[in-house]
Amino acid sequence: MPKYATVGEGFLAIGATIVLQKKPVDSSAGKGNLVHNSVGTPIFYTTVDGDSIDSLGCEFRRTTTELLSDNPQLSANAPIPAGTKVVLMPNSRTIPGARGAFTVDDRGVPLTYATAPGDNVSQIAARFRLSYSDLDQANRPVVPKYDGTTPPWPAYIDRSAGLLVPGQTLSLHTGFPITT
Repeated sequence: MPKYATVGEGFLAIGATIVLQKKPVDSSAGKGNLVHNSVGTPIFYTTVDGDSIDSLGCEFRRTTTELLSDNPQLSANAPIPAGTKVVLMPNSRTIPGARGAFTVDDRGVPLTYATAPGDNVSQIAARFRLSYSDLDQANRPVVPKYDGTTPPWPAYIDRSAGLLVPGQTLSLHTGFPITT
């Protein structure tokens, strides 16, 4: 029976080989310009010399698979030219539970989202790197109009599953809430 060592939350068999970074992180990596969404989460990054898939993954807590999926212009084994705009959230591709279309401002920050059949709140929040609370805050009646008796907006097909009625417009920007 193999012996195991605890590594973080998982186990690694003693003697197993693991793959580390392909390219060490350069000291200048992660120093490029960022664009943040309405809650301060980085959503776009402009690369500088020394950036690599590994350094971006480390800096922004994204896997190589996620970065390559959201940035088809990148390659895992090729250098990233300085000045490349890298997407740090999956807003540019649809994901199960968040297949609707969205609008952006002039910097590419998502503003609104049109719900599609099968969409749910948690997947929409994940697609745009928002918390459920942020999404909820941008889509509910505001005080003083909100008296606690008005049902929260948006409309749900199944509130317990977070399934939304298709065809609604949601705000993805806490600075521009949709109010009823």
